[in-house]
Amino acid sequence: MREYDDYLLFAVSAWRQMSWQNFKKVFDGLYLKYAAPGHLNGSTRQFAWRSLRVLECLGHADAAFDASQSTIAAAPAVLCRLPISGLPQAVLCGARATGTKAALEVACRGLPCTLSLQPQPGGALGAFLPARIAVESETEEALSQLASKLRIGLSAVPPAWVLLEYSGAVEEYALSCPTVQAPEIDWPRLDFHTERLQFRLPCSGTTAVRLSKYQHPARGTTLYQLWRGAAYQNVDRDWGRYLALKESARNVLAYDARHFLLAVPASAPLPRLLARACALCSGYAPRPAGPSGKPLALPSACVYEVYSGVPPDIAATVAAKVGQKLLPVTLDCFLED
Repeated sequence: MREYDDYLLFAVSAWRQMSWQNFKKVFDGLYLKYAAPGHLNGSTRQFAWRSLRVLECLGHADAAFDASQSTIAAAPAVLCRLPISGLPQAVLCGARATGTKAALEVACRGLPCTLSLQPQPGGALGAFLPARIAVESETEEALSQLASKLRIGLSAVPPAWVLLEYSGAVEEYALSCPTVQAPEIDWPRLDFHTERLQFRLPCSGTTAVRLSKYQHPARGTTLYQLWRGAAYQNVDRDWGRYLALKESARNVLAYDARHFLLAVPASAPLPRLLARACALCSGYAPRPAGPSGKPLALPSACVYEVYSGVPPDIAATVAAKVGQKLLPVTLDCFLED
Protein backbone atom coordinates (compact mmCIF):
# COMPACT_ATOMS: atom_id res chain seq x y z
CA MET A 1 0.00 0.00 0.00
CA ARG A 2 1.40 3.38 -1.02
CA GLU A 3 0.97 5.81 1.87
CA TYR A 4 1.20 8.86 -0.39
CA ASP A 5 -1.91 7.82 -2.34
CA ASP A 6 -3.94 9.48 0.44
CA TYR A 7 -2.00 12.75 0.30
CA LEU A 8 -4.14 14.46 -2.34
CA LEU A 9 -7.30 13.84 -0.29
CA PHE A 10 -5.47 15.03 2.85
CA ALA A 11 -4.64 18.30 1.07
CA VAL A 12 -8.20 18.86 -0.20
CA SER A 13 -9.53 18.13 3.30
CA ALA A 14 -7.09 20.55 4.91
CA TRP A 15 -8.04 23.35 2.51
CA ARG A 16 -11.76 22.49 2.86
CA GLN A 17 -12.38 24.57 -0.27
CA MET A 18 -9.91 25.41 -3.02
CA SER A 19 -9.76 26.60 -6.59
CA TRP A 20 -8.90 24.37 -9.54
CA GLN A 21 -5.63 26.31 -9.89
CA ASN A 22 -4.61 25.46 -6.31
CA PHE A 23 -5.75 21.84 -6.73
CA LYS A 24 -3.55 21.59 -9.80
CA LYS A 25 -0.57 23.08 -7.93
CA VAL A 26 -0.99 20.54 -5.12
CA PHE A 27 -1.33 17.70 -7.60
CA ASP A 28 1.74 18.85 -9.56
CA GLY A 29 3.81 19.00 -6.38
CA LEU A 30 2.79 15.47 -5.35
CA TYR A 31 3.27 14.13 -8.85
CA LEU A 32 6.74 15.65 -9.16
CA LYS A 33 7.81 14.14 -5.82
CA TYR A 34 6.24 10.66 -5.99
CA ALA A 35 5.68 9.70 -9.63
CA ALA A 36 8.38 7.70 -11.41
CA PRO A 37 10.68 9.77 -13.65
CA GLY A 38 9.36 7.92 -16.68
CA HIS A 39 5.90 9.34 -15.99
CA LEU A 40 6.99 12.96 -16.13
CA ASN A 41 6.10 13.39 -19.78
CA GLY A 42 4.66 16.84 -20.25
CA SER A 43 1.52 18.40 -18.81
CA THR A 44 -0.13 16.78 -15.80
CA ARG A 45 -3.41 18.60 -16.36
CA GLN A 46 -5.21 15.52 -17.68
CA PHE A 47 -3.90 13.37 -14.80
CA ALA A 48 -5.07 15.95 -12.27
CA TRP A 49 -8.50 16.09 -13.90
CA ARG A 50 -8.87 12.32 -13.76
CA SER A 51 -7.87 12.24 -10.10
CA LEU A 52 -10.42 14.93 -9.30
CA ARG A 53 -13.16 12.97 -11.03
CA VAL A 54 -12.27 9.88 -9.00
CA LEU A 55 -12.39 11.88 -5.74
CA GLU A 56 -15.86 13.10 -6.78
CA CYS A 57 -16.91 9.63 -7.82
CA LEU A 58 -15.97 8.16 -4.43
CA GLY A 59 -17.82 10.90 -2.54
CA HIS A 60 -14.69 12.55 -1.12
CA ALA A 61 -15.04 15.90 -2.87
CA ASP A 62 -17.42 18.04 -4.89
CA ALA A 63 -16.38 20.30 -7.76
CA ALA A 64 -18.29 23.19 -9.33
CA PHE A 65 -17.10 24.79 -12.55
CA ASP A 66 -18.68 27.76 -14.30
CA ALA A 67 -17.61 30.75 -16.36
CA SER A 68 -16.62 32.83 -13.32
CA GLN A 69 -15.01 30.35 -10.90
CA SER A 70 -13.87 26.80 -10.23
CA THR A 71 -14.31 25.44 -6.71
CA ILE A 72 -13.33 22.10 -5.21
CA ALA A 73 -14.62 21.34 -1.72
CA ALA A 74 -14.03 18.42 0.60
CA ALA A 75 -17.25 16.57 1.36
CA PRO A 76 -18.26 16.02 5.02
CA ALA A 77 -17.04 12.72 6.46
CA VAL A 78 -19.78 10.09 6.45
CA LEU A 79 -20.19 6.34 6.66
CA CYS A 80 -21.82 5.27 3.43
CA ARG A 81 -23.91 2.10 3.52
CA LEU A 82 -23.28 -0.32 0.67
CA PRO A 83 -26.27 -1.83 -1.19
CA ILE A 84 -25.32 -5.44 -0.46
CA SER A 85 -26.90 -8.36 1.34
CA GLY A 86 -25.48 -10.00 4.44
CA LEU A 87 -23.85 -8.17 7.32
CA PRO A 88 -24.13 -4.36 7.20
CA GLN A 89 -21.13 -2.75 5.52
CA ALA A 90 -20.18 0.88 5.02
CA VAL A 91 -17.27 2.79 3.50
CA LEU A 92 -15.85 6.06 4.76
CA CYS A 93 -16.46 8.94 2.36
CA GLY A 94 -15.56 12.60 2.58
CA ALA A 95 -12.76 14.53 4.25
CA ARG A 96 -9.85 12.59 5.71
CA ALA A 97 -6.77 13.40 7.81
CA THR A 98 -3.62 11.60 8.84
CA GLY A 99 -5.26 10.50 12.10
CA THR A 100 -8.46 9.18 10.53
CA LYS A 101 -7.51 5.50 10.56
CA ALA A 102 -6.38 5.65 14.21
CA ALA A 103 -9.63 7.37 15.19
CA LEU A 104 -11.62 4.61 13.50
CA GLU A 105 -9.62 1.90 15.25
CA VAL A 106 -10.31 3.51 18.62
CA ALA A 107 -14.02 3.94 17.86
CA CYS A 108 -14.37 0.28 16.84
CA ARG A 109 -13.13 -0.97 20.22
CA GLY A 110 -15.92 -2.56 22.19
CA LEU A 111 -18.18 -2.78 19.16
CA PRO A 112 -18.80 -5.84 16.95
CA CYS A 113 -17.23 -4.04 13.98
CA THR A 114 -14.36 -5.03 11.72
CA LEU A 115 -12.27 -2.31 10.10
CA SER A 116 -10.43 -2.87 6.82
CA LEU A 117 -8.15 -0.62 4.79
CA GLN A 118 -7.34 -1.57 1.20
CA PRO A 119 -5.58 0.20 -1.67
CA GLN A 120 -7.66 0.98 -4.71
CA PRO A 121 -7.00 -1.87 -7.18
CA GLY A 122 -5.49 -0.87 -10.48
CA GLY A 123 -4.49 2.58 -9.21
CA ALA A 124 -1.81 3.95 -11.53
CA LEU A 125 1.36 5.44 -10.11
CA GLY A 126 0.72 9.12 -9.50
CA ALA A 127 -3.08 8.82 -9.58
CA PHE A 128 -3.32 9.47 -5.81
CA LEU A 129 -6.45 7.36 -5.24
CA PRO A 130 -7.14 7.24 -1.48
CA ALA A 131 -7.35 3.85 0.18
CA ARG A 132 -10.75 2.28 0.68
CA ILE A 133 -11.68 2.32 4.38
CA ALA A 134 -14.58 -0.02 5.13
CA VAL A 135 -16.40 -1.23 8.23
CA GLU A 136 -18.39 -4.45 8.55
CA SER A 137 -20.71 -4.72 11.54
CA GLU A 138 -22.68 -7.55 13.07
CA THR A 139 -25.72 -5.32 13.61
CA GLU A 140 -27.23 -2.10 12.30
CA GLU A 141 -27.17 -0.70 15.83
CA ALA A 142 -23.41 -1.22 16.16
CA LEU A 143 -22.80 0.65 12.91
CA SER A 144 -24.97 3.49 14.18
CA GLN A 145 -23.06 3.57 17.48
CA LEU A 146 -19.77 3.74 15.58
CA ALA A 147 -20.96 6.74 13.58
CA SER A 148 -22.09 8.44 16.80
CA LYS A 149 -18.71 7.88 18.47
CA LEU A 150 -17.00 9.41 15.44
CA ARG A 151 -19.57 12.22 15.26
CA ILE A 152 -20.14 11.66 11.55
CA GLY A 153 -23.21 10.85 9.51
CA LEU A 154 -24.54 7.41 8.62
CA SER A 155 -26.96 6.95 5.77
CA ALA A 156 -29.97 4.81 6.66
CA VAL A 157 -30.52 4.04 2.96
CA PRO A 158 -27.49 3.20 0.77
CA PRO A 159 -26.55 6.47 -0.99
CA ALA A 160 -26.29 4.62 -4.30
CA TRP A 161 -30.08 4.37 -4.33
CA VAL A 162 -30.59 7.93 -3.06
CA LEU A 163 -28.34 9.31 -5.81
CA LEU A 164 -30.20 7.34 -8.46
CA GLU A 165 -33.53 8.67 -7.24
CA TYR A 166 -32.20 12.23 -7.14
CA SER A 167 -30.59 12.13 -10.59
CA GLY A 168 -32.68 13.04 -13.58
CA ALA A 169 -32.86 11.10 -16.84
CA VAL A 170 -31.47 12.06 -20.22
CA GLU A 171 -34.93 12.92 -21.57
CA GLU A 172 -35.61 15.22 -18.60
CA TYR A 173 -32.24 16.86 -19.05
CA ALA A 174 -32.96 17.55 -22.72
CA LEU A 175 -36.26 19.22 -21.82
CA SER A 176 -34.51 21.46 -19.28
CA CYS A 177 -32.16 22.93 -21.92
CA PRO A 178 -33.71 25.81 -23.94
CA THR A 179 -33.64 25.50 -27.72
CA VAL A 180 -31.95 28.40 -29.49
CA GLN A 181 -32.21 29.42 -33.14
CA ALA A 182 -29.07 31.38 -33.98
CA PRO A 183 -26.10 31.29 -36.36
CA GLU A 184 -23.23 29.02 -35.42
CA ILE A 185 -20.33 30.74 -33.63
CA ASP A 186 -17.01 30.85 -35.47
CA TRP A 187 -14.85 29.31 -32.72
CA PRO A 188 -12.70 26.24 -33.53
CA ARG A 189 -15.01 23.23 -33.50
CA LEU A 190 -14.84 19.48 -32.88
CA ASP A 191 -17.74 17.05 -33.31
CA PHE A 192 -18.52 14.02 -31.16
CA HIS A 193 -18.28 10.82 -33.21
CA THR A 194 -20.69 8.29 -31.72
CA GLU A 195 -18.83 5.36 -33.29
CA ARG A 196 -15.36 6.31 -32.06
CA LEU A 197 -16.68 8.00 -28.87
CA GLN A 198 -14.31 10.92 -29.39
CA PHE A 199 -14.44 14.59 -30.32
CA ARG A 200 -12.82 14.92 -33.77
CA LEU A 201 -12.62 17.34 -36.65
CA PRO A 202 -16.01 17.85 -38.35
CA CYS A 203 -16.90 15.44 -41.13
CA SER A 204 -18.01 16.65 -44.55
CA GLY A 205 -21.39 14.90 -44.25
CA THR A 206 -24.33 16.09 -42.19
CA THR A 207 -26.21 14.28 -39.45
CA ALA A 208 -29.66 14.85 -37.99
CA VAL A 209 -28.17 15.47 -34.54
CA ARG A 210 -24.69 16.83 -33.87
CA LEU A 211 -22.87 17.39 -30.57
CA SER A 212 -20.15 20.00 -31.08
CA LYS A 213 -17.40 21.32 -28.84
CA TYR A 214 -16.33 24.94 -29.36
CA GLN A 215 -13.20 26.48 -27.87
CA HIS A 216 -12.76 30.23 -27.48
CA PRO A 217 -9.71 31.18 -29.60
CA ALA A 218 -8.25 33.48 -26.93
CA ARG A 219 -9.55 32.49 -23.49
CA GLY A 220 -9.64 28.72 -24.05
CA THR A 221 -13.13 28.34 -22.56
CA THR A 222 -15.34 25.65 -24.09
CA LEU A 223 -19.00 25.32 -25.02
CA TYR A 224 -20.94 22.19 -25.91
CA GLN A 225 -23.94 22.51 -28.21
CA LEU A 226 -26.33 19.84 -29.41
CA TRP A 227 -27.58 20.76 -32.88
CA ARG A 228 -30.77 19.65 -34.59
CA GLY A 229 -30.98 21.33 -37.96
CA ALA A 230 -30.59 25.10 -37.49
CA ALA A 231 -31.35 25.02 -33.73
CA TYR A 232 -29.14 24.06 -30.81
CA GLN A 233 -29.14 23.50 -27.05
CA ASN A 234 -26.28 24.39 -24.74
CA VAL A 235 -25.56 21.16 -22.87
CA ASP A 236 -23.30 19.67 -20.23
CA ARG A 237 -20.55 17.60 -21.82
CA ASP A 238 -21.41 14.33 -20.04
CA TRP A 239 -25.16 14.52 -20.60
CA GLY A 240 -24.60 15.81 -24.13
CA ARG A 241 -22.65 12.72 -25.13
CA TYR A 242 -25.43 10.43 -23.96
CA LEU A 243 -28.03 12.56 -25.74
CA ALA A 244 -26.05 12.11 -28.95
CA LEU A 245 -25.67 8.39 -28.34
CA LYS A 246 -29.39 8.01 -27.67
CA GLU A 247 -30.28 9.89 -30.87
CA SER A 248 -27.99 7.61 -32.88
CA ALA A 249 -29.32 4.45 -31.13
CA ARG A 250 -25.77 3.58 -30.08
CA ASN A 251 -25.48 1.41 -26.96
CA VAL A 252 -22.07 1.45 -25.30
CA LEU A 253 -22.65 0.33 -21.68
CA ALA A 254 -21.82 -3.30 -20.93
CA TYR A 255 -22.70 -5.41 -17.89
CA ASP A 256 -21.43 -8.68 -16.50
CA ALA A 257 -24.43 -9.91 -14.48
CA ARG A 258 -22.48 -12.83 -13.03
CA HIS A 259 -19.76 -10.69 -11.46
CA PHE A 260 -21.72 -7.42 -11.00
CA LEU A 261 -19.33 -5.46 -13.24
CA LEU A 262 -20.51 -2.38 -15.15
CA ALA A 263 -18.24 -1.21 -17.99
CA VAL A 264 -18.46 2.42 -19.12
CA PRO A 265 -16.36 3.99 -21.92
CA ALA A 266 -13.68 6.27 -20.45
CA SER A 267 -14.35 8.74 -23.28
CA ALA A 268 -18.08 8.79 -22.47
CA PRO A 269 -18.12 8.82 -18.65
CA LEU A 270 -21.38 8.76 -16.75
CA PRO A 271 -22.78 12.05 -15.44
CA ARG A 272 -21.38 12.76 -11.98
CA LEU A 273 -24.29 11.66 -9.78
CA LEU A 274 -24.65 8.38 -11.67
CA ALA A 275 -20.90 7.74 -11.55
CA ARG A 276 -20.95 8.28 -7.79
CA ALA A 277 -23.94 5.95 -7.41
CA CYS A 278 -22.00 3.20 -9.20
CA ALA A 279 -18.79 3.74 -7.20
CA LEU A 280 -20.70 3.74 -3.91
CA CYS A 281 -21.97 0.25 -4.61
CA SER A 282 -18.54 -0.99 -3.51
CA GLY A 283 -16.38 1.96 -2.44
CA TYR A 284 -13.87 1.09 -5.17
CA ALA A 285 -12.89 3.46 -7.96
CA PRO A 286 -13.59 2.23 -11.49
CA ARG A 287 -10.69 0.26 -12.96
CA PRO A 288 -9.41 0.78 -16.50
CA ALA A 289 -9.78 -2.01 -19.04
CA GLY A 290 -9.44 -2.02 -22.79
CA PRO A 291 -7.28 -2.42 -25.86
CA SER A 292 -3.93 -2.13 -24.10
CA GLY A 293 -4.63 -5.03 -21.77
CA LYS A 294 -6.26 -8.42 -22.23
CA PRO A 295 -8.86 -8.51 -25.01
CA LEU A 296 -12.36 -8.02 -23.67
CA ALA A 297 -15.66 -8.47 -25.51
CA LEU A 298 -16.69 -4.83 -25.05
CA PRO A 299 -18.93 -2.94 -27.50
CA SER A 300 -16.34 -0.32 -28.49
CA ALA A 301 -12.60 -0.51 -29.16
CA CYS A 302 -11.67 2.06 -26.51
CA VAL A 303 -10.58 2.15 -22.89
CA TYR A 304 -13.39 1.33 -20.46
CA GLU A 305 -13.85 2.07 -16.79
CA VAL A 306 -15.22 -0.93 -14.90
CA TYR A 307 -17.27 -0.40 -11.73
CA SER A 308 -17.37 -3.36 -9.36
CA GLY A 309 -20.14 -4.63 -7.11
CA VAL A 310 -22.96 -2.97 -9.06
CA PRO A 311 -26.20 -4.95 -8.50
CA PRO A 312 -28.33 -5.71 -11.59
CA ASP A 313 -31.18 -3.40 -10.57
CA ILE A 314 -28.83 -0.45 -10.07
CA ALA A 315 -27.01 -1.15 -13.36
CA ALA A 316 -30.34 -1.28 -15.22
CA THR A 317 -31.53 1.96 -13.61
CA VAL A 318 -28.28 3.77 -14.48
CA ALA A 319 -28.52 2.61 -18.09
CA ALA A 320 -32.15 3.75 -18.35
CA LYS A 321 -31.21 7.17 -16.92
CA VAL A 322 -28.77 7.78 -19.79
CA GLY A 323 -30.97 6.25 -22.49
CA GLN A 324 -28.93 3.08 -22.88
CA LYS A 325 -29.64 -0.63 -23.09
CA LEU A 326 -27.11 -2.77 -21.24
CA LEU A 327 -25.09 -5.10 -23.46
CA PRO A 328 -24.35 -8.44 -21.76
CA VAL A 329 -20.65 -9.35 -21.52
CA THR A 330 -18.39 -11.68 -19.58
CA LEU A 331 -15.37 -10.07 -17.95
CA ASP A 332 -13.69 -13.12 -16.42
CA CYS A 333 -10.25 -12.17 -17.72
CA PHE A 334 -10.63 -8.71 -16.19
CA LEU A 335 -10.98 -10.30 -12.76
CA GLU A 336 -7.67 -12.13 -13.25
CA ASP A 337 -5.67 -8.87 -13.52
